Amino acid sequence: MLHFWAQSGHRLPCSAGTRDKYLGAASPRHSPPRLMNAPTRTVRAFFEALNDHDADRAAQHVDPAYHGVDATRSALTVSREEARDEIRAGLTAFPDAVFTVEQCVAEPPYVSVYWTMEATHEGSFLNLPTTHRPVSVSGTGLFTVEDKQILHAVHLWSLAGLMRSAGLLPDLLDGSASPLDSTGPGE
Repeated sequence: MLHFWAQSGHRLPCSAGTRDKYLGAASPRHSPPRLMNAPTRTVRAFFEALNDHDADRAAQHVDPAYHGVDATRSALTVSREEARDEIRAGLTAFPDAVFTVEQCVAEPPYVSVYWTMEATHEGSFLNLPTTHRPVSVSGTGLFTVEDKQILHAVHLWSLAGLMRSAGLLPDLLDGSASPLDSTGPGE
């Protein structure tokens, strides 16, 4: 769901009202309080721009002095322009990407988001061969928002999950067989 109900009175749900997973779609199942702080609105607008495949608009929510860390790629991004270029590259590789905010918790100026992405792998990304396959990946973003701009972010997402869904990494054992039961080299 788009909002995460924390028990602390200091944390706010990341929703402006009744919402489901897909940013902005009404859901009759949830009736959260109508709370949304400025940092949450900024991060929400960023994800909405990603879902509209608008790298320029997404980058407008990023501070010119932005510092981002992608722990999965061991990469540092040090400006709005670099962030826009990275967003553009991702949207080029996954042109039909749909991001879903699964959980969100905010303690201003911080916003934490657990997200999933469903897409088709249609272009170069991290030197992985294009597969034209549907892929899914999940990750977490920890955002610091000041003056309605994302100033800092740390991202951690499942590269193994992306590669597995693209068919570039074998499935893990399903638990029904022991790795000791398999025949290995030299047997």
